[in-house]
Amino acid sequence: MPTRKGLIAARMVGFQHVTADVVVFLDAHVEVNKGWLEPLLHRIQQNDKVVAVPNIDILEWETFKYNFIPNNKQQRCGFEFDMKFNWIYTPKLDGIQRKTWADPIDTPVHMGCCLASSRKNFERLGGYDPDLEIWGCENLELSFKTWMCGGRLEVIPCSHIAHMYRTSFPYSWGNSTYIHERNCLRVAEVWMDQYKIFYQDRISNLQNKLNIGDVTERKALRERLKCQSFDWYMKVVHTTDIYIPINTTAIGRITSMQDSSLCIKANLESSANDTIYVAKCHAQTGSQYFYLTKENQIRRDKHCMFYDADKEVIAREVCSTTTGQWEYRADNTIRPIGTDRCISLSNGQSNIIMAICNSSDINQQWNWSRKSLILT
Repeated sequence: MPTRKGLIAARMVGFQHVTADVVVFLDAHVEVNKGWLEPLLHRIQQNDKVVAVPNIDILEWETFKYNFIPNNKQQRCGFEFDMKFNWIYTPKLDGIQRKTWADPIDTPVHMGCCLASSRKNFERLGGYDPDLEIWGCENLELSFKTWMCGGRLEVIPCSHIAHMYRTSFPYSWGNSTYIHERNCLRVAEVWMDQYKIFYQDRISNLQNKLNIGDVTERKALRERLKCQSFDWYMKVVHTTDIYIPINTTAIGRITSMQDSSLCIKANLESSANDTIYVAKCHAQTGSQYFYLTKENQIRRDKHCMFYDADKEVIAREVCSTTTGQWEYRADNTIRPIGTDRCISLSNGQSNIIMAICNSSDINQQWNWSRKSLILT
């Protein structure tokens, strides 16, 4: 290509030169294992509407050490409404659909690095959306339409490829600040029906500011293929390991009323010792986005915040029925139910602490949108 177009366009240029019956896409930063290809080809020979993906091992970026993950320890891919893939559990052998660890595994999405498809099936699905830019959300687009349009997406356990997870992106994203968000908004508009509101709200409705391009042709493709609804996908394919944020009491960024430029921030999915703190508000920062659920939990996706009374700190854990409950009161204080402690901005305004509740203390007052997103 005369100019750099990014991963998505490069893959489509490559696909235009494919003459074989099967196309395989691999990232540059992967290492294949012995016998990686044959299981993928075998499954596609059995069912040419299967998009086949390998088990993903780990290639360490510092040393290039290959870490093999046994088939009984592997996970499959799901996604959350930040439009990023995550790892979810693999169902145990049931003796019916899966009798051995070598049997294919249905996976709601794939991570994007490695996949195989019959050439005709990839053409039938319209390839990658040519109006997605550089990199981002192309894996979700292919995953959604594979399932919704009469195909299957499967992990083939006997195929192993190691992927290198890099600490930074060694390339330019072009002139736009919001390439990934634009791509995901476009995918959501075409494929996610009423569920698109969960992503749109999460990025402060950027669709009102970004031009996602004309989606008429992609919607016509969906109509032509007589694809299922996204509600069908959520009820039949991605039935577990995803939180649908309906019936919330509050949702969005938790902004200090002492200093409206400060928001509570937490990378809840990160390491267990990840801190929960305040930072400059950013409308598209996912780590500043929280739900207050109908169960009175402060959560984002699978993780919840709770008050550790012994240490007098706010901590996080995977949400469960025993996770601590919170209330967001009319006086704009946020407190663990049954305690006299409230979330407070520290005196230096550099952190949050748990302080004895005082509704007249503006350090303890927070602005959090009292609303619920509704599926129509």
